[in-house]
Amino acid sequence: MGTIIYEEQQVIDLPLEAAWEMATDTNHFNHYAKLFHVQFSPLHINQGDVIREAKANVFGIIPTKWREYTFSWVRNEWFEIERIYLKSPMKRALWKISLEAVNERQTRMRVDGDFNYANFLGKVALERVVIPQLRGIFRYAEEYAASYDKQAIRPQAKQRVTVQQNVLDRRAKALYQLYPSSEHVEPLLNAIQNANDEDVTGMQPYKWASQQGMARREALELFLLATKAGLLQQRWSMLCPNCRVPKQQSVTLRDIQDTVHCDLCGIDYTMDFDRSIEMQFDVDPAIRTSAGLLYCVNGPMNSTHILAQFRIPANSTVNLQLPKWEKAHRYRILQWNHVVQVDDEGEAHQALEYTPHGFNSAHIQPTQHLSIQNQCEHEIVFMVEELEWNADALTARELTSLQVFRDLFATEVLSPDQEIQVGQLTVLFTDLKESTAMYERIGDALAYSDVRQHFDYLKHQIRKHDGTIVKTIGDAVMAVFTDEQNAFDAALAIQQGIGSLTSSEGQQFTIKMGMHQGTVIAVNANDLLDYFGRTVNLAARVQQLSLGQDLVMTAATYQQLDERQGLAVETFHAPLKGIGKDIELVRISVPIISREIVTASDTA
Repeated sequence: MGTIIYEEQQVIDLPLEAAWEMATDTNHFNHYAKLFHVQFSPLHINQGDVIREAKANVFGIIPTKWREYTFSWVRNEWFEIERIYLKSPMKRALWKISLEAVNERQTRMRVDGDFNYANFLGKVALERVVIPQLRGIFRYAEEYAASYDKQAIRPQAKQRVTVQQNVLDRRAKALYQLYPSSEHVEPLLNAIQNANDEDVTGMQPYKWASQQGMARREALELFLLATKAGLLQQRWSMLCPNCRVPKQQSVTLRDIQDTVHCDLCGIDYTMDFDRSIEMQFDVDPAIRTSAGLLYCVNGPMNSTHILAQFRIPANSTVNLQLPKWEKAHRYRILQWNHVVQVDDEGEAHQALEYTPHGFNSAHIQPTQHLSIQNQCEHEIVFMVEELEWNADALTARELTSLQVFRDLFATEVLSPDQEIQVGQLTVLFTDLKESTAMYERIGDALAYSDVRQHFDYLKHQIRKHDGTIVKTIGDAVMAVFTDEQNAFDAALAIQQGIGSLTSSEGQQFTIKMGMHQGTVIAVNANDLLDYFGRTVNLAARVQQLSLGQDLVMTAATYQQLDERQGLAVETFHAPLKGIGKDIELVRISVPIISREIVTASDTA
């Protein structure tokens, strides 16, 4: 048995955060480096350690098994992984990659390896295969830096990709008709044809936007239209809200289950649109098939919300050096899910004790020097976890609140018996004033034409402000927004621009409006994705107090707004039908600004 120590460092032409993203996506790098794909067991405790069993065929013919421990890391600083081999001429492998910013454009990357082998064959394998593959990270970094500057797809493994070219060409033509910007379409088509499997499965439009220098909404529309054209297919991933790892997947909302079990966290959790359900995209299998092979499953890129992760051995104390993080975070133990709240209101502790029953403190202040005493008979994995949700995640709450999604995928509904918590939405109700009298004066045909014109105008403004029309009720509209400021701005734009519309009689339309923010429940109502709950009821009741050419909302919603635009505001109290008490309300009178005549075709 012998040991080989390896260390090497180079300066790479990438900013620190880009270098971290490059180095920590170990699944993609291992594929690029021509490593074998691996089968992993679920995470569990074995002989007091938290591990996964792994097995693979080296060179496709030599079976190898090992125990893989959890990665340890501090974001943007370092990560390391340890393996103990069970069936191999190698006995143990521990390697670590460290990063340090040289300047805004360059990062120093250091690779350290500590390898133990059982025999001469293991020594040869390390010297001729394993270490050269590990050194390949530097060549990969050079190629990655070149693609990063050009906003091109990252370096790819040499993989035989079979594309059904006739199908691709036909569907690409359909996409160009829906989304004529070749500047944005061509990179997506290039990825579909040339990228490795892992880069065309589980695609996130917001991450794509960042990589391609696109606006987030542009990228989202591109992916939705590419799905409509048949280039991509969408899938809903049901995430554990605790560890944020996908547990089940479904092609449609209708197939989503109410509750899902997470083996890693040992809990059953209820689905909600805000945290548990995310849409991702895969290349359509009619164009190319994707094997979905795994080369690494434990790396930091699979847990981007974890700022730091450490292994704490049984019956031991470890002193941790932590960066000063600006983002809100907490401490959590993997699998057992005991947590410590971390903020300025907590106790001033620099030491925590952990037993099978949890921590000795539930709330402490942030610190850069933290001692963890593990009093358990087994290893624990201590995590520093961001509270903010992944900015690249496209949640069901956001997606189903966008007009473009409802226009393209109107049949995406829940099963008839499901009710799923959505989280915070702002609900806006509108009503066309004196429409009944208009029907009496000019007849059904002309009146309906006027109502349709006003619907087109509302839809244009609501879509422009990142909302969606849920349904129309007679001449009224129910719309929802994920952001209360967008709802407010849409309402103002509607009222300020209503002078651009005229009825068949040459008269101006008058719209009554009311809105309220709060939690809602998503349901299937006659094959329509609808919402109900107290928030919806309040918004509807508030709208009934509108006089026209104004906006009425609850005072609580008004206080949430960032910008109120200096408009005249009237505060009053009024009873709302079915609520049972007076509610403090705000009325904003909105002057008409635009009187330019706009036709229905202009607003569609």
